[in-house]
Amino acid sequence: MEKLRERGAAHISIPRRQDYDLVQRDAVLALLHDARPDLIIHLAARVGGIGANLTHQAEYFYENLMMGTQLLHEAYVAGVPKIEDVGVLKAVHAGLRRAETPEELRRLYQR
Repeated sequence: MEKLRERGAAHISIPRRQDYDLVQRDAVLALLHDARPDLIIHLAARVGGIGANLTHQAEYFYENLMMGTQLLHEAYVAGVPKIEDVGVLKAVHAGLRRAETPEELRRLYQR
């Protein structure tokens, strides 16, 4: 938040799930109406520890997908001029390789 303020951000809103459950379209619409953003930095995610991620893979994947998809779509429809989406994908698979750096990610996708 400090860096955003240093760069001129006057109003910063950090919605919490208890106020806006972004899995729900109506909550996304309410957030956009209430905050009236000109920039969205989407960092929201449903995550847990290793045990929770193993137990709730489908639920976490669905919720993260819906949060991102609905927020991005409704922000577009509302005319929000800039959206940054970090994106969250938690996957558990015995053979899954995770990239630790952007360079490693590029190498994995070049195969």
